[in-house]
Amino acid sequence: MPKEKYDADCLLPTFKHGGGGVMVWGCFVNNQPGPLVIIEGKITGRKYIELLENYLLPFMNELGTGLNIFQDDNAPVHTKDVSRNCLS
Repeated sequence: MPKEKYDADCLLPTFKHGGGGVMVWGCFVNNQPGPLVIIEGKITGRKYIELLENYLLPFMNELGTGLNIFQDDNAPVHTKDVSRNCLS
């Protein structure tokens, strides 16, 4: 029906909040989910490298697999010189 989307019986209420958010970092290898880490403050190239060193590498060691392929989404923090230098 053309006006069904405005029918009160077809609507769900929404709730607004005062803003804010949570930034997290996570990884996976094949079908194995890795740690999900809450990031405090702003992410920097240096903090990104620390995440990889403190969470990704231990996770990879736990799985007993080498880091053969590494892929990210080219977010600005991933393309910083400090990040690129460390990953190369």
